[in-house]
Amino acid sequence: MITFIVMTALNISGLFFIYYLVRREIKRTVNPRDILKAIEADINSVLTELNNTTDRNVTIIEEATEHLKKVIEDADKRIRILEKAGGRKQGEDYSFLKSQAVPIQIKDPAPQPVVSKGTVSNKEKVLTMYRQGFNAGIIAQRLEMPLGEVELIISITGA
Repeated sequence: MITFIVMTALNISGLFFIYYLVRREIKRTVNPRDILKAIEADINSVLTELNNTTDRNVTIIEEATEHLKKVIEDADKRIRILEKAGGRKQGEDYSFLKSQAVPIQIKDPAPQPVVSKGTVSNKEKVLTMYRQGFNAGIIAQRLEMPLGEVELIISITGA
């Protein structure tokens, strides 16, 4: 029994000794100040990169803004030239830079299909509109037909 107690005491004292050595080695290799310095360096590099990216983006936006202003000024000049050539009143201002809306005049509404009325079949109406340049979606909407049916008629006839 005494040997058991002696062996247990030696094991416990050996474990404490190993614990002490491992702890001392960890403290020596893992210095909190070094870890904080490494974190601080990483944060500083990220902030520097972020600042550089922000500066680059701001420069790009400023260049784009200047380019757009030049394009708008050029468009305003062309509008003034067209006004003089077209005989419009000089008092009307179409400037985009002054945040005024440009009046829009619709000259021609969307072209209407030329389909004769009477006893013309849906197939003939679809083909006529398709030959006039209307796409299948518009044809289906105007003739109130399913899109699949219109596409089928067009594909079967090979128009």
